[in-house]
Amino acid sequence: DEAQIKLEIFIEALVPLLGVASVVAGVSAVIIRRRAARRHTPLELRHTLFLKELRNKSIVPKPCDRGPMRAVTVEQITELLRFFQDFIQLRTAYYLNENIIRPLTRHEKVSFAELVGPSVLVFFV
Repeated sequence: DEAQIKLEIFIEALVPLLGVASVVAGVSAVIIRRRAARRHTPLELRHTLFLKELRNKSIVPKPCDRGPMRAVTVEQITELLRFFQDFIQLRTAYYLNENIIRPLTRHEKVSFAELVGPSVLVFFV
């Protein structure tokens, strides 16, 4: 019975420590998540640089109606591909759309053409 009593005393002393350990673990998890949320991925940093370059070129997003007045030039597409080439590599247009174009246009709520300055459609391919 002495072993049983010692076990009960040990358990009674351990329970509060487990509670403290749980609180410490929870607080640590919150701190780690907040720090991680503040860090930007390399792709997010590249988005920021691309948008900064547009602003440096005095290109301001401007909404326009759909149709032939909302086109992009080959040069605009080429510049996008060149700027993000190390992320795109051999991936598909689905990757380009979801990971590059949508994040770029999300804040302004415009199309890519509106973001980079729409052009008049000459040829439709």
